[in-house]
Formats: sequence, C-alpha cells, structure tokens
Amino acid sequence: MRKFSQAFTLVELIVVITILAILGTISFISYQGFSSSARDSNRITQASSITRALESYRINKTVPVPENNVRVEINGILVGYQGYLGQNGLNAIGYSKGGKDPKDNTYFTYYTTENLYNFQILVYLEKGGIAFVPQTYADTIDYSKRIAKVYGDKLGILTDTNNIPIQEITSIKTSGELDVATNVTTYKASLTDTEIISGTGTKLISGAVSKLAGNDYKSCKDILEHIPLSNGLDGIYTITPDKTGAFQVYCDMTTDGGGWTRVSYSVGGNYTDVIPKIDTTSLNEMYYSYVRSNNYSQKYAFKFLRLWTKQCGVEHGSLTSLPIGVKDYVGHILQTVSWGTCDRISTSGDENDILVAKIIEGAYGDDSCLNGSLRKNAPRNFSWGQVLLNGRTLGSFKHRISNNTILFGPRGEGSSRCAGNSSGPGANNISLFVR
Repeated sequence: MRKFSQAFTLVELIVVITILAILGTISFISYQGFSSSARDSNRITQASSITRALESYRINKTVPVPENNVRVEINGILVGYQGYLGQNGLNAIGYSKGGKDPKDNTYFTYYTTENLYNFQILVYLEKGGIAFVPQTYADTIDYSKRIAKVYGDKLGILTDTNNIPIQEITSIKTSGELDVATNVTTYKASLTDTEIISGTGTKLISGAVSKLAGNDYKSCKDILEHIPLSNGLDGIYTITPDKTGAFQVYCDMTTDGGGWTRVSYSVGGNYTDVIPKIDTTSLNEMYYSYVRSNNYSQKYAFKFLRLWTKQCGVEHGSLTSLPIGVKDYVGHILQTVSWGTCDRISTSGDENDILVAKIIEGAYGDDSCLNGSLRKNAPRNFSWGQVLLNGRTLGSFKHRISNNTILFGPRGEGSSRCAGNSSGPGANNISLFVR
C-alpha cells in the first residue's frame, strides 16, 4: 500500500508566513534602530572633531566662509553667513575624516559671524527614528523628524519651525539673504541644544542671532567695541565677565555712544543688581537714569563726571577711589550715596559735590533740577563750569547733593528731592549703568 506524507495545510502555511514576516520586521526595525544610533554617534564624533579643528584654526586665522551661504542681516547690515562647511573649508582646517552626514551625504550646516571669528555647527540626529524608505531615495530630507544639535559658539544658528536650515528655504536661497529685523516669518535661533529662541524681528535680535548673543564678552562696552552693529540696538545681551559663566544683562547701546551695562535697577519697589558678577576695575564711567514721581512717561539721566567724597572732615571709604566714574569701585555701588548733616561751607577742606553732565538725547528729557544753583558759585565749584573732560566743555552741568540726600540707596532708593533741591518730585524707577 502506498503511504502519503502529511503536508502543511493552507492555514498552517499562512501562520508560518505571518510569523516569519513578524520576525523579519522585528529584525529590520532592530537593524534600523542600531543603524540610526551608529549614525548619530558618527555625527556627534565628527561635529566634535570639526569644532576642535575650527577652534585651533581661528587662533591665528579667520574661519572659512560657509559655502552656498546666505547673508544674515539686521536692517540691511551684515551680521553673519549661514551655509555649509564644505570640502574647501574642511581642507582649510585640515579635517580629513569625512565631514558629511552619514545618512544624507550632505555637509553640515555652518554659521559664522561677519568677522569670521565666531562659528556654530548644526547636525541633525535621528534619535532612533525609524524610516522604512531609505532617505537617500527620498526627494528631500524631512528635518521635522530630526533632532537639531549645535556645536561651537553660542550664536543662534537659524532654522524655520520645521527645523529646515535657512539656506535651504527656497525664498531665502533665491534672494541670498535674510534680514532678521524686517522678516515676518517665525524662525528658531539655537543658541544651545536647549536654549532656543523662536520669534520674528526684535525678539531674535535682542535674544539671539549670532554676535548679538554677546558670546564671551565681559561687558556691554566689550560687545560694542567688537560688534559695531550692536550700536543703537538696546536690549538683553549675554556676557561672561569672568569667562566662567554667562548671564544676561540689559545693555544701553544708544545713550552717549552706547556700551553701558546696567548693574543695578529698581522698578516698582523691586530691586535687582548684578554687581557681584561684574568686574568694574576696567570701567571708568557711570550714569544714572530715573523718572519723576509726577511724570512716569518722561525719563531723565545724568552721567557722573566727578565725585568728591569728603564730608565733615571724614572721607567716605567706599567712595574714596571714585575720582571719575567707577574705576576701582568694586563692590561698593550698592552703598548709599548720601552725605552727613554738617554744613559743607562751614567745614574747611571738605568737598562733597557731584559734578554731572546731563544726558539729553534719545528717550531722555531735560531735567531742570540738574541745573540747580545751590552752592554753584562757591569758590571750589566755580571753576568746574570750565572743566574739559574728553574735549567737552561742561558749562553749567553741575549738581550739588544736599545734606541727607540719597541718590541711589542700597535697595534702589531714589532721592526724595529734586536732585539736591528741596523742591520737586523725587526720583523713581532708577537704573545704574557702568561703562
């Protein structure tokens, strides 16, 4: 009798095929996950190595100009270039280990400041994301599914809200430029991996955008000297006075030539100071802005030009080293600037007057209080009207601090008098700037 071997039924075959398909899918996903992790490691390694190479290269030279770049401008003024660190740039810095994304086969996005010193590199990590269609066969790279990671200086490399770098956006690529100040489209500026500012126009200008982030500058004056573009752009900047930690300060880039760092201020009774973080030994000037309690819409300001601190035969130790401005004034700005109760004229040899120059420009008004005649014609004061400081005649810009008058107290208190006169509303909302 003929014997027949038992075969798989149709149902069993379907089950086996299904199991094999599932196992194959799991294997494929595992492989894809492993591959994306490996590619991310490659990107991180390359970006770190390229950053080190650029940092070494810029010690004696300017960094390479980004290839296929677009100009980044603010009100028509160039602030930087954004494009790619292409083969020419890689050759220049001596990097020979690739320089391209391992998946996309594209050069990394690269931003430099206008002076070709500061730079930032942008790479796109997959973070284990699964793509069943190899990206090399796709028409475009889907950056929205990638994680942006930046290296180099804290600048603010620019992308749109879908993570597309600006040099790949058709309209910007066609025009060859992006004016951050006038654009109405929301862009993201990545200062670090976690510090990302999103917005248009002035929000990006004050909070990010390349050099305006104040990378590694010790003061607002330092920013202004290295970045002429910042002239006239008041706002929040980042400084690193001690080169170990960055923090944000308000910079006045307009008044009297700009470059003023706000070190103390009092608004609505809330007092803030950053003086402990500021090294004032390199600063020589100080100015004080305020409003009057009867008119909060008008601001006033004056610059300290000369301060004599001897009162009743006793020198004020915290202010002794303040002949002009704030040089050698470390840690003492918070102490109350006020005088004793003795009569200055009856005390021979005492001098406790402040010579100031009114600041009447921009948002500041002409405060008549600062032309007060109190003690103005005293012999030791009279010649001050002809004093020249940096080529400027001071004229009547002088000011006598009356007894018990507080200009700026340890918690932001202002004078209850009209800048040394017994009449007039007191000062409020005070800010103290140094330069």
